[in-house]
Amino acid sequence: MKSLRFYFQFVAILCVLAFFVGCGSQIQKADKLAMSDPKSAVASYELVMKTKPGTEEAKQAHLKMADTYYKQMNDPQKGLEVYADIAKAYPKTKYSAEAEKAIGMHYYQAKEYDKAVEAFNKAAEEAPDTEIASDSIVMVGKSYEDAKKYEDAVKVYLDFSKNHPTHRLSAKVALSSAKIYQDQLDLQDEAIETYKFVASKFSLSASAMEARDALKNLGVDAAEIPTLESQTATPGTSQVQADEPKTIAPVGTRARRRASNAPPPDISSLKKTTGQGTQSTTPQGPQNDAAQQMQSRSVSPDFGIDPMDLMPTGMATDQQGTMYDAMYSYAGSFIAEGKYKEAGALFEKAIQLAGNKPWNSAASAYYLLGKSYRGVGNNEKATLMFKESIKRDSKIIDNMIREGETQYGEDDYDKALYSYKTALGLVPYRDWEIYYNMGLVYIKLKDVDKELDAFERSVALKPNDNVDAMQHLAEVLYYRKNNPARAGLFDSEVKGQGNNNYEVQKEIADLCFQYNSYSWASTKYGNGIRVLNDKITKDLKNALKFNINSNLQSSLDNNVIPEELKKEFGDSGGISISAKPVLSVTSKGSSWQITDGDSSYIIKKEGDKLVTYELEQNLSLKSVSDAAMAGNKLAIEALKKVVEPLLPDYRFMIARRALSQTRNKQYVDAQKLLDESKVKDPEIVNSAEYQFAIGELNVNPDNKLANKEVGIAAIKKAIEIDPQHQGAANKLKELGL
Repeated sequence: MKSLRFYFQFVAILCVLAFFVGCGSQIQKADKLAMSDPKSAVASYELVMKTKPGTEEAKQAHLKMADTYYKQMNDPQKGLEVYADIAKAYPKTKYSAEAEKAIGMHYYQAKEYDKAVEAFNKAAEEAPDTEIASDSIVMVGKSYEDAKKYEDAVKVYLDFSKNHPTHRLSAKVALSSAKIYQDQLDLQDEAIETYKFVASKFSLSASAMEARDALKNLGVDAAEIPTLESQTATPGTSQVQADEPKTIAPVGTRARRRASNAPPPDISSLKKTTGQGTQSTTPQGPQNDAAQQMQSRSVSPDFGIDPMDLMPTGMATDQQGTMYDAMYSYAGSFIAEGKYKEAGALFEKAIQLAGNKPWNSAASAYYLLGKSYRGVGNNEKATLMFKESIKRDSKIIDNMIREGETQYGEDDYDKALYSYKTALGLVPYRDWEIYYNMGLVYIKLKDVDKELDAFERSVALKPNDNVDAMQHLAEVLYYRKNNPARAGLFDSEVKGQGNNNYEVQKEIADLCFQYNSYSWASTKYGNGIRVLNDKITKDLKNALKFNINSNLQSSLDNNVIPEELKKEFGDSGGISISAKPVLSVTSKGSSWQITDGDSSYIIKKEGDKLVTYELEQNLSLKSVSDAAMAGNKLAIEALKKVVEPLLPDYRFMIARRALSQTRNKQYVDAQKLLDESKVKDPEIVNSAEYQFAIGELNVNPDNKLANKEVGIAAIKKAIEIDPQHQGAANKLKELGL
C-alpha cells in the first residue's frame, strides 16, 4: 500500500510540475515579445489572464503587462493604472507589493517624495519579511534623504540596519546615516558612533572600509574601533546585540564634541605574518574546513595576487558562516576603491571555493569578477564573466542597463557610457536599447558623430517599433549633420509613410546591412524591391497608353476594327496591326480588347476619351524590354523615361538582399533570388553589386552548392565593372588573390 500511495503522489507531483512548465512557456513567449513587439506581448499577457483567471500565472502576467506598458511602451500613465489595479486585485501578496514598489519608484524618480514614501510603505506592508519589503523600506529612507528630511532618513536607515543585519543594503544605509550625521546635521558624536557601528558590525564590507577611512580622517583612536577578534559573541549571545554601539544619540540631540586627535589605527595589526606569508587565525580555536582550504596558497595567474594575503586575521567567515561569502564581501571594499587586481583575486577565489554549492551571490560574484577583469584591461575574460552572471540570473542585464540610466539621470555621463558599453553584446537582443541610451548620453556630451552612430545602430538592430531612435536619428541628421534629404526619409518612417516608399525602405536596409543586421536588411530590401516593382508597373502602365479617336467607339461595339483604328495604333503607339486581329467586347461602351498574335491591347473609355493600354495583360520589365527591342516606340520611350532612372536602385537592392541572405546562411534563397532576377532582367549581370553577390555566394565555404571558380570570376567581374568596388577588392584580398 505504501508503494502504491507513493506512486500516486509521485504522479501527482509530475502533473503539477508539468502544469507549471506549461505555464512558464506561455509567459516566456510573451516575455520575448515584450522587447520586440510590446503590443503583442500585452495581448499575450491578457490572454493568460482571461484563460487562467486567479492562478499564479495570471497574476504574474498581470504584473508583467504593467511592466510592459511602463518600460517597453513608454506609457507610464497606463502602467501606473495597471499597477494600481494589481495592488487592489491581489492584496497582501508579492504581486501587490511589487506593484506598490513600482508606483513608489515612479514617484521617486519624478521627485514626488511624499507620494513615493506612501507607496513604498504600502509595499512593505503588503509583503512583510520579504526582499520586496526590505528594498521598499530602504527606498523610504532614500526618499526622505532626497527630500532633505534628514532626521527621518537616519531613523529609517538605522532601524533597518539593526533589524536586518544580514541584508545586502544594511551596511550601505548605516554608512549613509553616518554621513548624514556628519555632513547634513553636523552631529559629530553621532557620526563617529555610527561609523564605529558600521566598521564593527559589517567589517567585511566595502562600507566598513569607508567607515574606517572616515574615522581615520576624524582622528579617532584605533582603540575605539572594535577589533575583528572582539566581534565573536559568546555562545547563546546575539551577535547583533554584541556588536551594536553603546550609544547612538537620538536625532535632534545637538551635543557636539571635537573628535580625539589620537593617531589613526594600525590596521596592519590585524594580520600575523610568518615566513610563508599571512596566516589566518580564529579566536574560536581550530579553523573550519573553508579556512583550511584557504591555507592552500596560490597566486591568481590573471591578477598576480594571492587572495589570502588580502584577508585580515580572523576573517574566516561572515555572518552567513562561509569563507566564500566572507571573501566576496571583503572583495567589495577593493572594487569600490578601483583596486581591480585585489578585487579580482578575491572574487575569483570565492567562486572557486563555492564550487557547485547553491550560493545566492554567485551571479553577482561573476558580474563583479567581470568588472575586475575589465578594470585590468582583460576585456575578453570580462565578457565571459558577464555572460556567466547573466546565465545565472537574467535580471543582471536589466540591472546593468538600469545602472546606466541612473547615472544618466544623475548627469554622470562618463559612468553611464561605461555601464552601457559594459552591457553591450551580452544579450544581443537588448543591444538596440543600449545603443539608444548611449545616443542620449552623446546628445548631452555634444558628440554629434557618436550620437549619429549610436542611433543608427539602434535603428539597424530594431528598425520596427523603434520610433524614438528613428526620431532622434532624423533630428541629428537634420539639425546637427545638415542632411535634410536623409533626415526626411527617417521622418517619413516615423510618420508611418515609409511602407510605400522604396527609398525609405532602401535607406533603412542599407543601415541594417552596414551594421551587420542581415536578417533585417534582407527584410527591408525585400520591402523596397516590392514597392519599386509596384511603382515601375504603375508608371509603365501610364507610359504605355495612348489616346485614339473617340468616334471609333461605335465600330468597336460592333466588333469592327476599322482601318482608321489601325492607322492610329501606328501613328500614336508605333504599333503595326496585322491583317487578322481579334476584337472582343469586354464591356460594351466602356472596355474592349484587341488580340494580335502574342500581343494584346486594352481599350478603355475614360471620360470622353478612348485610351489604349499596351501589354497590360503581361506587363513586366522583360515584356517591355522585348517590345522595345522589337522597335515598339512607346516601349522604348517608357524604358527611357520610367525604367532607366530606377534600374540602378532596383538592381542594387536585388544584389544586396542576396548578399544579406548569404551572410545569414540562407544560401538557397540567395541563389534563387539571383537566378530569378537574371530571367526578369537579363541586363542585371552588368551590375557590379550583382556580380559581387554571385561571387560571395560561391566562395563561401559553408555553401555546399558553391563553385569557387565561378565565385572568383564573378568577383573579378565586379571589379572590372566598377574598379572602386571596395567589397570585391577586400574579398579578393581575403582569398589571397
